[in-house]
Amino acid sequence: MIEIIPSLYIYNGKCIKPNFENLNDSIVYPESVMDMAKKLENAGLYRIVINDLNSYKLGSLDNKELIKAICSQTKLKVVFNGSIKTRNDVRDLLKIGIERVICSDIAQNQPNVFSYWLVCYSEDQLAYSSKLDNQKLDQQLELYIKDGLKRVYIDCETLDNDNIAQYIEKFKAIAEKYSNIRFTFNCNANNIEHIQMLNDANLASVIVGNPLYEEGISVDSITNFYLYTTIFWALEYFNIFIFCQCNFLLINPHIVSVYIIF
Repeated sequence: MIEIIPSLYIYNGKCIKPNFENLNDSIVYPESVMDMAKKLENAGLYRIVINDLNSYKLGSLDNKELIKAICSQTKLKVVFNGSIKTRNDVRDLLKIGIERVICSDIAQNQPNVFSYWLVCYSEDQLAYSSKLDNQKLDQQLELYIKDGLKRVYIDCETLDNDNIAQYIEKFKAIAEKYSNIRFTFNCNANNIEHIQMLNDANLASVIVGNPLYEEGISVDSITNFYLYTTIFWALEYFNIFIFCQCNFLLINPHIVSVYIIF
């Protein structure tokens, strides 16, 4: 079953819907970041991505204490996505309870540095990030896999009904080519039907927006998706089990008599 991972954008200690052209013109949500995190936890979600826009704009970890509080006061697994400049940044984030640090700029621009970091940390602590249309994607993956890379986040444009089939084929191709890598696709899926199609394609995980405020994919729709998918899987497993048992009895008719005598 595909894992659905909500993402929160944080800027100056608040959760926002970003205007990337001018972050100061972004929509600021009324609830605190901590309240949002707890609501996601209470909804049964397991992991979130924190996009720290202060680190992107200013190159600083101004929201570190806030993120630390989320790690310590909830059971959520927190993945950090921001502009990581130094190994000390990685160390500090892991120290406050971050599960994994996504590295994009360093991995794209300083491959020798990122290769060294991969050797220094466990395979689950660092992740490579790239756009799907990156011409150097294969070259970089093959380089970093040699150094122990296991987690990869792939970005693409927003999914819609016109391009989803095309992107699913691309996602499947790259996931099959590098079968030892766990891929997470950040594709701005905007309705639960798209998530179902990604799940049917056996993709491992997908990042969505803030389900507390996004219209297309809400907390309720995610909860229902997991519920219905689990029920469907259980019924399918049960049918396979009954089918196997029936065939076993047909192949071994003496078993039936033993049951009857018993």
